[in-house]
Amino acid sequence: PAFLVIVNDTMAYVFGVLMGNHKLLPRLSPKKTVEGFIGAGFSTVAVALPLLKLFVKHSEEGSKFLSVMGLDNGNMLKHALALGFYT
Repeated sequence: PAFLVIVNDTMAYVFGVLMGNHKLLPRLSPKKTVEGFIGAGFSTVAVALPLLKLFVKHSEEGSKFLSVMGLDNGNMLKHALALGFYT
């Protein structure tokens, strides 16, 4: 999760600087742009999906690491989906 926060913040900055024309909430944060917000969202999803597939694949193989964490037998997918919906 911390890696995805870094990706999101970095890509929000990059998209905002390169393409930012429309202010998101000028009174709250004058430099945030709609383009940065949308670009960060798409970038984070683009990075998160392959990671999710990797974790699900390892979960299906019965990885000892995931088993110790209690995330084996398909529970990894359930946890990932729950986190996606509630965060």
